Amino acid sequence: EAVSTYDDLRRSYPVAPESTTGGIEAANLLFDLKQANEALERLDEIERATKGSAKHVDALAAMLRIYESLGFRERVVPLAYSIAAEATEPTVLADAARALANVARAAPDQSAVLDKALAIYARVDKERLSDAAAHALTHTLGGALVQADPVRGLQLLEGAYLEYPGARTRQAEQELLDAYLRANRVNDARRMVMELGAYVREHPADTPYLIDAATAWGEHLYRAEDYRLAADAFKIAVDASFAGGRRMRGKRSDPAWAQFQRANALLNLEDYAASRVLFEEIAGTNSAWSQEAGAKAKYAQTEEQRHGFTPAGPNRS
Repeated sequence: EAVSTYDDLRRSYPVAPESTTGGIEAANLLFDLKQANEALERLDEIERATKGSAKHVDALAAMLRIYESLGFRERVVPLAYSIAAEATEPTVLADAARALANVARAAPDQSAVLDKALAIYARVDKERLSDAAAHALTHTLGGALVQADPVRGLQLLEGAYLEYPGARTRQAEQELLDAYLRANRVNDARRMVMELGAYVREHPADTPYLIDAATAWGEHLYRAEDYRLAADAFKIAVDASFAGGRRMRGKRSDPAWAQFQRANALLNLEDYAASRVLFEEIAGTNSAWSQEAGAKAKYAQTEEQRHGFTPAGPNRS
């Protein structure tokens, strides 16, 4: 009905500025109604008719939104460039820069696109953006830049996290945590995991993110051969997976893997009894690591019997 009303507006007042605005809004609504082809046809017509006018950028911005949503990167880039050449409004510029940053993230060879995104970002008055828009822009650009320039990329990711706390997303936090670990900023990663753990105790719906974060932290520590802290990190993931009364998984990680890696960490610490118990538990499941866990349980049992003791410490259970 809204589309029909906008169409009536355009027929009745074809030269009024509101007619163009209504046409763009109608196209946006058609896209939301899953009628992308018709939406783009209308916007193509409006874009040609408004060249040289103040409404041209509005048409380009609407086209950018649709092509980005559809994943047509080859159309996103020229549209964003055109918007950058004409626009002055911060929100429109921010959308263009963010869209280019997303293209650069998906195709790391697009260095020219990333440079253009950075140039547009420098023009955006972030204080005139909503916190959500500023966070999305800064975080996305940081994620695109972190491969080419790890230091600056991490600065942007961290800046988005610290400057716009109300706009954080769990996915963005996981990306920052990953960047901290790549930079070997283990203490910052630990802080994030602990803060998330405290939050999850009151908001258990976010448990999958804690499982992922603790597992990623544990993996980094394990590769660094810090087996004691790795075992503690994996324990956080395993305990979180059981906290809700039913076994929960991470968004991207299996807590059975965290348990297996905790057992491996304890085995490296020569805590044979504790590692054996964990390996035996895994061996009794249908996980991908059950067979290997069974073999390691037998090895740990042999070593436990041979040594006749288990080292004392916080990781026995």
